[in-house]
Amino acid sequence: HRSATIRFRLPKGHTIQGGRHEFEVQIRSPHHKNYLTRVSGTLIIPSLSDFAIRTRQSGMNNSVQFQIQLENVGNTVETYKLQRKGSKRAVSISGDVWEVSLLPGSSCWLSYQLKADRRPIFGPDLIKPFEIVATSNLNQEKSVKGTLTVTPVLPMVPIVTALVILATLVVAF
Repeated sequence: HRSATIRFRLPKGHTIQGGRHEFEVQIRSPHHKNYLTRVSGTLIIPSLSDFAIRTRQSGMNNSVQFQIQLENVGNTVETYKLQRKGSKRAVSISGDVWEVSLLPGSSCWLSYQLKADRRPIFGPDLIKPFEIVATSNLNQEKSVKGTLTVTPVLPMVPIVTALVILATLVVAF
């Protein structure tokens, strides 16, 4: 009897899915062509859970289109739930997708609209922070943060300019 060693060299990352994988090896004798041996087994590949999250934002003040890219960089199918973190006041976030499932190596872009709930009549611009958290079905969390600039209905510069002109006119007469 002779023995043989079979080594499995598996790619890393998402290119091979985690879990149980059945295999069969057939061995034929070089001296006896009719002699065939089959060996079967199960290769267990550990599941690796990981994902990346990126953002892009378009728009400037009071209303912004905010996009989030989720990418499954693990080797198992994952479901991600997105939710807003922190205060829900001052900025409202609307979007159609708050849960998505991704195959290993795949990604998707999700779009959300951010709007200021209320704008002040006058005053300085206000910077309102927000955070969206993505949680995998294995409870791994990653978040993205952003800001929304809320401008007043009547900007300060024209109001101050008008008051200076009015004060100048009052003093001149």
